[in-house]
Amino acid sequence: MPVVVLAIPYALLALGIFPQVDLLPVYPWVMAAYLAGFFALRHEMLRALRQRSGALHRDNPVFAEERTVRLGTEGLDAGSRSLWQTIAYDAISEVELAADGVVVWVGTIIGIFVPARAFADATASSAFVAALGERIAQARRA
Repeated sequence: MPVVVLAIPYALLALGIFPQVDLLPVYPWVMAAYLAGFFALRHEMLRALRQRSGALHRDNPVFAEERTVRLGTEGLDAGSRSLWQTIAYDAISEVELAADGVVVWVGTIIGIFVPARAFADATASSAFVAALGERIAQARRA
């Protein structure tokens, strides 16, 4: 976008429309000031956004609560004392067993991540993935 704005007066000059040719040498300085302000404003807006999002996670007690993930009757139940969700088994597109935990995908977004520390050992995480895969298969057959 700023590059397009920079090219406008030169295009007008080439077309013979630029009204005051004697102001043309001032134009690069004006554009430099415009671009500096543009990027400074962008930097400040992103910095403020990062601060607000960090404060949201830091100050909200919901994010500090202990979380539970379990295989429910209708779907994968996950949540904490004050926030709970159920992801239907047929909505789960993929279950991935990684070194750092289990990733449950819903379409192209991550639905739930269960860290490896939530399981007693690698066998328990493999059993969880197998049981979840079986329930997904049953839900798709129904």
